[in-house]
Amino acid sequence: MILFLNRLSFLLVLVGLAMAVAVGSAQAEARTTLHRGNASEPDTLDPQKANIVPDQVIIGDMVLPLVASNAKGMEIPGGASHWDISEDGLTYTFYLREGLKWSDGSPITSEDYVAGMRRLYTPATASQAAAFVYMIENAQDVHQGAKPPEELAVRAIDDQTVEVKLWRPEPQFLNTISSVWFAPIPRAVVAQYGDAWTKPEHFVASGPFLLKAWIPNDQIVLAKNPNFFEADQIKLDEVVYYPSENSESALKRFRAGELDFVSGVPSHKIDFLKEHLAAETRLSAYPAINYIVFNTSIAPFDDKRVRTALAIAIDREVYAGKIMKKGEQPAVSFVPAAIRDYPTPTMDYADMPLAQRQTLARALLEEAGFNDMNPLSFDFRVRASPDRKRGAVAIAGMWKAIGVEGKIHSTELKTHYADIDSGNYVVAGAGFVGSSGPEIFLELFLSDNTIGNNSRYQNPAYDALMAAAFPIPQIGPRYAKMAEAEALMLKDFPVAPINYSVTGNLVSTHVRGYEDNIYDAHLSRFMWIEE
Repeated sequence: MILFLNRLSFLLVLVGLAMAVAVGSAQAEARTTLHRGNASEPDTLDPQKANIVPDQVIIGDMVLPLVASNAKGMEIPGGASHWDISEDGLTYTFYLREGLKWSDGSPITSEDYVAGMRRLYTPATASQAAAFVYMIENAQDVHQGAKPPEELAVRAIDDQTVEVKLWRPEPQFLNTISSVWFAPIPRAVVAQYGDAWTKPEHFVASGPFLLKAWIPNDQIVLAKNPNFFEADQIKLDEVVYYPSENSESALKRFRAGELDFVSGVPSHKIDFLKEHLAAETRLSAYPAINYIVFNTSIAPFDDKRVRTALAIAIDREVYAGKIMKKGEQPAVSFVPAAIRDYPTPTMDYADMPLAQRQTLARALLEEAGFNDMNPLSFDFRVRASPDRKRGAVAIAGMWKAIGVEGKIHSTELKTHYADIDSGNYVVAGAGFVGSSGPEIFLELFLSDNTIGNNSRYQNPAYDALMAAAFPIPQIGPRYAKMAEAEALMLKDFPVAPINYSVTGNLVSTHVRGYEDNIYDAHLSRFMWIEE
């Protein structure tokens, strides 16, 4: 009997150990795998070709630019351990960390960073992002095919040193170069596989994670890169991204525990979220603007009176406060209020009561030939997301109040922006995310910006003011001149600013390392899970 009890106890101990191991394994998996809902299915995972934020979010986990960002979105050493800046602010010299390796074990050298920057501006790459970062000497000429990539003012002084020369002072250049666009490329892999180098079986990473699997419209799986220079400090073994363009569906998956982190929350659920998921709902100011863009090359939107009428008829206070409701602020300018040290101008009629604006809008339309007998009607293109469609319905209602019919036409994110970029629209909802300075926002309206200038705006006086601002190294007078240019552009209404953006993310309470920040930059490198 005693022997039987001992055997039974022994068996119970074995069963207990097995259960403990199973539970431990499940907990280990939960602690080391982060499940992230991302805004859309990636268009590309190629760093130099990534034009939209959802793509850049995933790529950011796999690349190591010369300058990186920490959990608070601030610049920190990345592939470069340190750098020097010349007194005139035009020459940056970056010194690489010793022993950097690609995920396949081969060394990362300065030539890989130079190759990445040249590839960004090479016309064959067809990067739309390049047009927003022309501050490197010869960048615009290279991008437009006037000069070969070798004349871009970047060079490898030796295997560990990269020199970058700018044609104008750029106070925010360190922030700019921390973008995935400036990531190094594995030259031999790109040469062998071409555009197919970003497939999981070929992908070679410089950053903390590598591409393990990409199942279209299902998930993208990243695994920790054992050759990353700080691999021992990465607490996650895997990050799984799920395309989650429908924010309501993403919210359901989050509440079910399927997702740990969701980028974007449905605005009409914000009251519910604040009441029931207050600890998980993370809202933060953001250097981004939502706006209506007019194709000024197509009648009747080549008429300033028509654009002005539509712009001033929008009730921004109602839109931001009652439609969006995440804390967005009505926009009175194009450069967001979150940009520090910038003397934000105010667009015309911003302080005029709505009823007076509506009366003025009708009068402007009448002058342009539109009235109750000949109403203005057009396709109003928007993204096919719940928030954007609700916002579009609200704006269309505001236009209806002045006798205008905006017929809503919605498409998914990639198609929507492809149509805008190609000029296949007349009026569209749009958004733009910038950096810590006003330059990248205001370059969208330069006459020679053939990619970013989706409104097709042309104003030599605006171009001249911006050209005068660029050489000024001091932020105060530089930004003052840019504000003068913006004020001039706002009078022409090539766009109608709607609201300054607020980021809204859902973050499980067991996720650690997440920090609210103005750039909404949340690299998985700095996060971990504690059950």
